Amino acid sequence: MKRRTLIRTMTLSGLGLPFLRSIARRAHADDSAPKRLIVLCRTNGNSQEMGHYKLPASDSLTIPQDSALAPLGDLAPKVNVISGLTYQHFESAVFGCHLAYPYVLTAAPPGRVRDGGWDGSGQPPYGFSAGGPSLDRFLGASLRSTIPVESIAMRQTGSKGVNRYISYEGGPVGNAPNPAATVDSPEELWARLFGDFDPAGDGAIRRARASVIHTHVHSLLDRYRSRMAGWEKEQVEAHLQTVETVRARLNGPAPGAGCQMPAEPAADLNPIETFDVVSDLIVEALRCDITRVVTFLWDGGPGRWFIPDNFRGAARIGRSSDNASNLKEEHSDIGHGGGSDRERRRRCVDQWYVERYASLLRKLDAVREGDRSLLDNSVVVLANRDGNHNPHSVANLTWLTAGSAGGQLTTGQSVLWPSGQADTTLSHGRLLASFCRAMGGNASEFAPGDDARLPFLE
Repeated sequence: MKRRTLIRTMTLSGLGLPFLRSIARRAHADDSAPKRLIVLCRTNGNSQEMGHYKLPASDSLTIPQDSALAPLGDLAPKVNVISGLTYQHFESAVFGCHLAYPYVLTAAPPGRVRDGGWDGSGQPPYGFSAGGPSLDRFLGASLRSTIPVESIAMRQTGSKGVNRYISYEGGPVGNAPNPAATVDSPEELWARLFGDFDPAGDGAIRRARASVIHTHVHSLLDRYRSRMAGWEKEQVEAHLQTVETVRARLNGPAPGAGCQMPAEPAADLNPIETFDVVSDLIVEALRCDITRVVTFLWDGGPGRWFIPDNFRGAARIGRSSDNASNLKEEHSDIGHGGGSDRERRRRCVDQWYVERYASLLRKLDAVREGDRSLLDNSVVVLANRDGNHNPHSVANLTWLTAGSAGGQLTTGQSVLWPSGQADTTLSHGRLLASFCRAMGGNASEFAPGDDARLPFLE
């Protein structure tokens, strides 16, 4: 058999030599399960007090019990606290923090758009939007022929505005932003993921097709090996081993074995109920391999969320429409507000979000996938659009991450980049590029010029 015949066949099968070499280079990681990316994005900044949301640098994460991060205590070995991030392309001298939405998950320089307000009012002018696809849509584009829903973007009901999204298909079209379509309620999310999908049937077809391809490639490699010597033969033998591992997984128990069709959500849920239902749907969709990329934007709008003045732990949270006596202040108002106990109230807000994040992590960690959990095979991010509560700065952001993408990322650390000083920040594009690589994406294409590896993470 001619070499060109082998390479042509492998390329048509989606398993060309460059792809196989990439897998071999990541032999230390777990390639036996799909990788997932989940991004939760909150707004209005976080407490800048050291020891509460930001932590001292350490390669062995210890979470203080009296901090806003306390709900993550038992998950510390699987979590990173990364402080000192900034939006490389955000012109903070010109635009306010509300205009940072398009930058949260994008790394390309911004695109020019017509003047108009971030909330659709026309004031102040924003002038710029996402210049390229957001990470979720960039990764999703490569999954369209692999899974039923390549990526899903959800926003809290009530979000509004032409630029008030974190998921973007790409740069501006017709001098206007180009956001991705979103679902805005648990009911819409359920319909998008589970409305007409048969996880067992569709998954079996895709796995059978993939198994046939891998068997064919394995046969070609085995025949080609006998005609080679030296390093070329060693490489082909390494590829054979990789293909055999993947083929064995495809012929074994399905990664979504035991997945259940969840019940359709009820309407008019309060914020805690909403997130609990959304997180259940996300976990089941990932378990069933319906989707592998999810974003969820917590945001303001007509139904903004309120927090009790005495919030500690699982106290009741409601919406402004509830008009309950224990609902005292809106999250945004607490961030901007004054008073002698403002830091306590801000830390309460931070803890509220961390509790929701921790609840999702535990659900993911409870799902086993071989020797790892669904959390271990994922990257789960709690991003913040802003750095500080007041003013909402767009520098020195603190993001929380969890999961190692099957062992490809280091966890269990607190990072202050590079020394925690206010004027020494890290472009968040490099962090997104690390996530992109961990998911098998082309980081240099997603974050051109900003894709250098992070020594503490990769």
